[in-house]
Amino acid sequence: MPTAFTAGLCEREVPFKEFVLKCARGMSMLISMRDDPLDDPIPQEFKPSDYHLENYESDLAELEKLTGMTDAEAEDHAMKEYQRQIVYHDDAKSKTAAIRARLVAMRTKVAAWPPPTSEHENFKKFMLEQLYETIKRDGSYDLSKPKRKSGKAWKKDNLDRLKKDVVYHKEEYTKEVERARERTQWVADLRASLQT
Repeated sequence: MPTAFTAGLCEREVPFKEFVLKCARGMSMLISMRDDPLDDPIPQEFKPSDYHLENYESDLAELEKLTGMTDAEAEDHAMKEYQRQIVYHDDAKSKTAAIRARLVAMRTKVAAWPPPTSEHENFKKFMLEQLYETIKRDGSYDLSKPKRKSGKAWKKDNLDRLKKDVVYHKEEYTKEVERARERTQWVADLRASLQT
């Protein structure tokens, strides 16, 4: 059976250059095109993703805002975050209880089901294993109730997180720019080799 790269050859003559460029899409340098249709042309230039740049700028603005925040404002933000966490915690706990009830009810039904033949016994075992694993992962809620932080602790935690995030996103964007440059050069070198 042909692969996605060789299927065309099984149906028609394929020029060497077309075959090489289609196969190039399987290389790590073109990983960003992995979900695109194979006939999409390979661009002349790769642009860096702006994901890390946008996060860097957003985190930097948030860091500035947080740095200038008064103690009273930090206290207010800490209280609002605590209230959101309580609502989330209670909601997640009740949703998990409902999920668990449905899973346990199904497990009871499957356990009581008599397989029609000995050929179906492994199937029953498989269904019970699936339910057991799902109950273990999705049918139990073991997060502790949120604890209220003081405004000062909330501000410090968020400042620490943002400082790390700013450094991280700046470094990652620099790497992304370099990867885009390398990909562009790799494709340019490949295309140049096909001109001869």
